[in-house]
Amino acid sequence: MTPTVRRVLPRDPGSQAAIGVGVSAALGIVFWLILSGLSQPPAWNARQAVLQARADRLDRLRAQSSGVQPLPKGSLCSGPPAVAARAIQADLQRVLLSHRLTPTDLSVHDARQGKAAVSELDVHLEANGDYSAIVHTIDALAGFRPTLLVDRADLSSQSGFAHFQLVGRLYCRATAQP
Repeated sequence: MTPTVRRVLPRDPGSQAAIGVGVSAALGIVFWLILSGLSQPPAWNARQAVLQARADRLDRLRAQSSGVQPLPKGSLCSGPPAVAARAIQADLQRVLLSHRLTPTDLSVHDARQGKAAVSELDVHLEANGDYSAIVHTIDALAGFRPTLLVDRADLSSQSGFAHFQLVGRLYCRATAQP
């Protein structure tokens, strides 16, 4: 048997560090590629194309619609403006009283006396009461139907009570009067 000669290479700390850096960089690149592949859901490009097509369609429809947006159901009251104003005033009175507020001024009227298909009714409301009751009333008025558009609202608190003032408008669809 012949003896085999094994060569032992001397250990070079610089080359070992370079090998370690190279292996770490290679593992980092592989890890980054795996994570970037996982971060994109399946069929990403197809989904993105569908969403872009929908957005483009909405833009085209919006451009064609002349800017008129449909109102939600219940946004307009219906009936002759004078009759609707009395009914709305009574409804607002009930809202105030149900929250234990004292109305000091409440009026709903058709200031323009127009004969248009949609009439604008002016609303002026003032009430006194507990601060938390007024806050709850404001929440109730946010859901009031027909929709009450607020032009100005003031809330002032004094010791023991608060004062609330609201100026706004709402719209009624006029119907043929008998």
